[in-house]
Amino acid sequence: MTNASNFVLDNPTLFRRLSNALVFLGVLAFLIGAAIQHLYRFEGYLYVTLGLSEDVLVRETETGAPPGGLASWTAYETVSDLGSAPFNLGDAARAFYPAGRHDILKLPFRLRLDVLEVLEAPATRYAIVTRDPATGADKADDTRTPGRVAAGDVVTLAGQTWEVESIRPWMGLIHHVGGPPMANVSVQIGERFWEDIFLQDAAWLVGNGPTALRFEWFDSEEAALQAMRDSAPGPEAGRWGVQEGTGIHWIQSFMPGNGVTLNDGTEITLLDFESTFALSPDADYDAAADFADYEGPVMLVQIEREPVALRQLHTPRGLLHTEANAAATPEDVVNAPVLHMEYPAAYPNMVHVHAWRDGAAWVQVLHRQPDGSMQERRALLEESPDIQAATLTWDEGSALRLEQVLAQALPVDLQEEALQEALLRSDTASGAQRLRLREGEWRHIGSKHVRLEPERHPGRVRQEFTAYTPGEQRSHGLLLGPGRTVQYQGWRIAQADAPVDTDAAALLSFSRRPSGPLWIKGCLLVAVGFLGRGYLWYRKRAPALSSPL
Repeated sequence: MTNASNFVLDNPTLFRRLSNALVFLGVLAFLIGAAIQHLYRFEGYLYVTLGLSEDVLVRETETGAPPGGLASWTAYETVSDLGSAPFNLGDAARAFYPAGRHDILKLPFRLRLDVLEVLEAPATRYAIVTRDPATGADKADDTRTPGRVAAGDVVTLAGQTWEVESIRPWMGLIHHVGGPPMANVSVQIGERFWEDIFLQDAAWLVGNGPTALRFEWFDSEEAALQAMRDSAPGPEAGRWGVQEGTGIHWIQSFMPGNGVTLNDGTEITLLDFESTFALSPDADYDAAADFADYEGPVMLVQIEREPVALRQLHTPRGLLHTEANAAATPEDVVNAPVLHMEYPAAYPNMVHVHAWRDGAAWVQVLHRQPDGSMQERRALLEESPDIQAATLTWDEGSALRLEQVLAQALPVDLQEEALQEALLRSDTASGAQRLRLREGEWRHIGSKHVRLEPERHPGRVRQEFTAYTPGEQRSHGLLLGPGRTVQYQGWRIAQADAPVDTDAAALLSFSRRPSGPLWIKGCLLVAVGFLGRGYLWYRKRAPALSSPL
């Protein structure tokens, strides 16, 4: 061996050819190995349900990839939809993956999900993000509240302290072709706060404490302003009704003699009506049945079904007094039909919302003073992320905020999979302020922008699998947990960070990256070849370097 080595070393031409051959073979091995590494590399997902097995991996096809890709070279197939994919789970797996083109690869083994233990259930947590518009829209400059935000937390936003009252599903209006004009407002009277009040066109809404609201849609801003009132509405704005089952028979007039006959034969007739309204300074509008200082309006109604006859005195707050004939029993009085009376002028606050375009409305408030006089406030309100720009205040601690106005609308009140919002409260010297932060929507507080952002936490589970080849007796157990990966038949397997039904299914990420011994050896051969060429260069230069000058 030593003689052969010396023969090669003493024969520069042979040594040079051998070195060149090593470089050539090394480059060739490197290229072939790199090609194999590229062609056989695959990263996909496997979806499997508890107690069943699956062996088909799925990944979304890269944008711009040609149909079919390199399927014949790599054993994966590109399909335009998953209808033809050979899933063991069938439609259950097809329904899980999104529509579109996918690459599918069938594994040489199946994976069965045997045990699934939920360590921590999936959850969506929320943080409040603050952004300074002066620095632009660079997300890196955002300030986030530390940890998750929950009811009862106290946060500081733009130098102001706020208490988180609740995190709840968002309710509001969405554009709906063919829908009626609608408005969404919030009203605050002192410490009481009514939110998400949906107003329909040309209708009064009463019952929200001491406030009656009316929304109307107009063709122009001039028409909206011209329709503003300078006095309280009269009887023409009111109505009364009789409840039957889940519905109400409404009568739009307070003229005596009007009435209705129910399905059981009961006749209800309006006998008299008095609209005089004199507000006592001691009247308590928050008490549901306190009529000690009540002076109007009232209506007298007769309820008659032989041989029983009742006469009832009603106000907008409810029943005031009942008289019955001798044939009536206490049960007749208790089970008498329920009557309703709506009379906007009976409320201390009468609010008119007049709109003519999406996102804006003229709002007028007629506020009755203790001496009976009317105080009027009006303002043009527009939907705005600024919590003050969309608010009209009157009296002390009373305010209305315009949330939304749409010419064609549909109210949304979703409890499942809805956008969330945070309701915040701040007590200041001028009174309580409330801020609604909807998920993904910026609001203005002073010079800062803030919004609610979700943080998805997929949960933590422990899973046990059995890997096996159909028709063979051998099997292999695999255990996966949070942050844990396993290697099996050249595949790296881990839990996927994606939403699944953690109680009954698992989504695993598979990645195959061949170790590439061929291209690694190619690199070594190239290195050895270049070392040989370097040695030849050194031997050729050595005599010249060592010769005397």
